[in-house]
Amino acid sequence: MDTMQNAQLSGVCEFDFVTKLVAVDSKLQILLNLDESLKSLHLESFILSRVVEDDRATCMEQFSKMESTHFTHDFNTAMQFRCLDLNGGIRDMEALFFSKRPNQHHVIFQDISGRKQVNRRYVGVDENENKSNINFEELFERMDNAIAVYKVENDGNNFVFSGFNAAAERLEGILRSQVIGRNVKNAFPGAENYGILKVLRRVWATGVNEHFPIKEYSNKGLKSWRENYIYKLSDNEIAAVYYDVTRRKTLEIELRKLQFAVEQSANSIIITDVKGNIEYVNKKFCQVSGYSYDEVLGQNPRILKSELYNSGDYKQLWETISEGKVWKGEFMNQNKHGFAFYEKAIISPVYNDVGEIINFLAIKEDISTQKDLELQINQREAKMRSIFNAMMDVVFEMDRDGIFTYIAPTSTEKAYGIPQKLVGKTFYDLYPEYLADKFLKWVRESIDTGKLLVKEYSLIISDKLEWFEGRLTPKGRDSVIFISRLITERKEIEFEMAKTNALIVNSELKFRTLFEKSGDAIIIIENGRISDCNEATVNILGHSDQKSILGKSPSEISPEYQENGELSVNLAQKMIQKCLELGTHRFEWYHTRKNGEIFPVEVLLTNLSSPEKGQVLHGVWRDISITKAKAKELQMAKEKAEQADKFKSAFLANMSHEIRTPMNGILGFTELLTDPDLDDDERKHFIRIIRKSGLNMLNIINDILDISKIESGEMELNKEAHNVIETLNYLYEFFKPEISFKSIEWIRNYDMNGRCKFLVDQFKLNEVLTNLIKNAIKYTYKGQIELGLNDMENEVVFYVRDTGVGIAAEKQTLVFDRFVQAENDIMHMVDGTGLGLSISKAYIEMHEGKIWVESVVNQGSTFFFSLPKLEK
Repeated sequence: MDTMQNAQLSGVCEFDFVTKLVAVDSKLQILLNLDESLKSLHLESFILSRVVEDDRATCMEQFSKMESTHFTHDFNTAMQFRCLDLNGGIRDMEALFFSKRPNQHHVIFQDISGRKQVNRRYVGVDENENKSNINFEELFERMDNAIAVYKVENDGNNFVFSGFNAAAERLEGILRSQVIGRNVKNAFPGAENYGILKVLRRVWATGVNEHFPIKEYSNKGLKSWRENYIYKLSDNEIAAVYYDVTRRKTLEIELRKLQFAVEQSANSIIITDVKGNIEYVNKKFCQVSGYSYDEVLGQNPRILKSELYNSGDYKQLWETISEGKVWKGEFMNQNKHGFAFYEKAIISPVYNDVGEIINFLAIKEDISTQKDLELQINQREAKMRSIFNAMMDVVFEMDRDGIFTYIAPTSTEKAYGIPQKLVGKTFYDLYPEYLADKFLKWVRESIDTGKLLVKEYSLIISDKLEWFEGRLTPKGRDSVIFISRLITERKEIEFEMAKTNALIVNSELKFRTLFEKSGDAIIIIENGRISDCNEATVNILGHSDQKSILGKSPSEISPEYQENGELSVNLAQKMIQKCLELGTHRFEWYHTRKNGEIFPVEVLLTNLSSPEKGQVLHGVWRDISITKAKAKELQMAKEKAEQADKFKSAFLANMSHEIRTPMNGILGFTELLTDPDLDDDERKHFIRIIRKSGLNMLNIINDILDISKIESGEMELNKEAHNVIETLNYLYEFFKPEISFKSIEWIRNYDMNGRCKFLVDQFKLNEVLTNLIKNAIKYTYKGQIELGLNDMENEVVFYVRDTGVGIAAEKQTLVFDRFVQAENDIMHMVDGTGLGLSISKAYIEMHEGKIWVESVVNQGSTFFFSLPKLEK
C-alpha cells in the first residue's frame, strides 16, 4: 500500500557534473526520506546510501555516460533505478534529466513503484517474489495508474475494451460501463491522431512490449500529456498502463521558460552559496566580464577585483544581506583582460522552504557607458568654465525691465564699469536716455519674439569711437543673455574694404562673362554655401533658374550617401578641408538632378579664401556619366573574360583527368590480359572493366562533341510528334535497377498510361532527362528520387526531384553555365565531365523552353524544365 500511495510523488534536484554535488528540494527529501537538514550531498554518497546495491554499478555507469556526452541546452534523458528509504523499503524511481546549462542540469525524480508492479503483472512476476501475497485484482482496481485492457479483433485492426480500472475512469472522466465492449476509436476519437493505435497493432503483431513516450493527447477538446506502456498478455489481449504527466511536463516547460529568461537577461546575474562562492552566472555576465562559465564556477566574485564605488564598505554589504535584507550599490570591476567597468548591483538573499538563507542572488547592470558620459560631461564643464573665464567678451543677464541680474566674471570695466557694482542697475544708470531706450527695446524684442538678435552699436569711450556687436539670446519669458564684443578693428577693416570695392567691380564684370560662357558647371562656395553658379550648372542639374540652387550647401544637391557609403554632408566637409589644406583638390562626386536622377561628376575645387572674404571656394565640375558607364562596361567585360578563362582552364584540367582515368583503365587491364596465367573468370572481369572504361570515354567524347556543336551553332533539332509518357516509362524502367541497388526509393508522379503528345526532338528529350536522373543518382545517398510531369494548357513541365546533397543558393545560377561546376569538392567525388547540365540547357532552349533548379543544401534538389506544346 505504501508503494501505491507514493506512486505519484515527485521531487526536483539540481546536479552539477563538475562538482558532483546533488542539491535536493524539500519534496525530494520527503520522497527519499532524507534528513531535513541535508540540502546537498555528493553523487557517490547519494548512490551508496540510497541506490539498491544491485543497481549501483549501472547507475554510476549511466551518470558517467551522461557526463562524457557534453550536453547541450536541448538535452534531456531518463534513467530508472531502485532506491532504499530510511524504513528499509525499496522504491522504483525514474529520473528525468534536462539541461540548465553545460554540465549543470535539473533532475525530476518520480516514484514509479506502482507502474513497475503492473509491469510485473503482465510481463511475469520475479521467481523470488511470493505470488500468493499479491492480489492482482485488488491491485488492478486500486492502482493510481490508469490501466485499460483490450480484446484484439479483426486480425489486429480493432481493439475492444475488456478491462478499465478506477484510475482510468477518473483520468478519462467516463464510467467503465460506458467503454467495456466498445471499440477504442469509437469510445475515444482522439486515439487515432494520438498514435496509440499504431503501437497497439505493433505490440499485438510482434509480441514485443513497448513504451509510448510522453506526448500531448487531445480528445473532445480536452488536452493533457500522457505516457503509455503497452503489453501483450498471454491470452492474446493487449494491456495499456498510462499516466497523466501534465504536471511534470508543465513543470519542465516552466523551468525552461525561467532558464531562458535568465539566460537572455540584459543584466548580469550571479548566484552564490552562503560563503560567496559562485554557483551560477548567465551569458550576460560572461559577455561583460570576459570569463567563461567554467572559469568562474566555484570562484569568489573577488576575481573581478571589485571596489565599492560610493556605496559604503564590504562589511556593511555582508551585514545587510546576511540579515536577510537587500543591498544596493555600485562596483568598479576589472574584466578578464584587465579593463575596468562599472556596475550597479542589487544583491538579495534566497531562502529555502523553512526560511533559511541558502544562496545570494546578484543582479548587476553595466553602467560603464553612463560613468564615461558623466566623466566626459564633467570634463567638458571644466573646459567650458576655463574658456568662459578667459573670454574677453562681456556677458550679462538682464530682465525685461533692463535690470542687470548677473554679470559673468569677464572684463566689463571698459564699457560698463566694475562688475560687482552693475548688478541691480539699468542702462539708464550708465548711458544717455536715447541710448538706454534703444538697448531696452532690443531686450524686450528678443524676449517677445523668442529669437536671437544681433545688433551693432557704437559708444564714445575715452574720447574714442568704439564699435560693439551685441548678441541677445532669450532666456525664458522674462530675461535675456546679452553678449557684447568689441569689433572696432573689424569695422575699420570693413570701411577700408568698401573703398576698394569699386575698383573690383570692373574686373568682376570681365570674370562674369567668362563664368557664364563656360560649358562646364562652375559654382562659388562661400562659408559652405553656394553663393553663385553659371548657366551650365542650372542646365546640368535640370533646374529652371539659379534661385533654387543658390544658398544651398553642395550636399543638398547631392544624394544622401556617396558611392563609398559615407554621408554626403560629412564627405563634403572632408573634401573642402582637403582643398583648404592643399590649395586645389580634384575628386569624383555624385550629384542629384531635380528629377531625382543621381549622376557622377569630376570636380576641381580651388581655394580662393582670404581674410577679407573668409572661406571662398571655386568649383568646376563636369558630368562623367558616359565615361563612367564605358569604364564599368570595360571592367565587367575584362572580369567576365578573366572568369571565362579560369573556367575553361579548370574545364580542360577536368577533361584531362576524366579522359586519363578510363584510358589508364583500358591500357592497364589490356596489359594484364597478356598474362598467360589468367583464368577465364579473371580475364572476363578485366574485359568488363575495359568495356566500362571505353563506354565512359565514349560518353566523355560525346559530351565534348555535343558542347562543341552547340558552341558552333551546328546542333539541329529533329522534331516529330511523340507521346512523352513513353519516354518517361522507358527511363523509369531503365534506371530502376541502378537506383534500387543504392537502396533509394524510385518514384514516378505521372499517369504511366496517359497520353501527352506534341512536337519534340525525342533523342534530345531523352538525353536531358537522362542527365538529370544520373545527376540525382550521383548525389543522392539515401531517401528518394522522383520523376514527374505536369501537363498544362500551353506547355509541359518535367521535373526530377531528389533528397541528395543540394546546391547552395549562390551556386544555383552557375550550374547551367559551361565550364562551371557548382561544388568542386563534391564533383570530384564522382565521375563525370560536368557538361550535362550545360548541354541540357542548350537542348531545352533550342525547344524554346526553359530549365531551372530549386535546391536546399543537405535536403535535396528539384530540376524543372518546360517545353511548349506545339502540335504542328
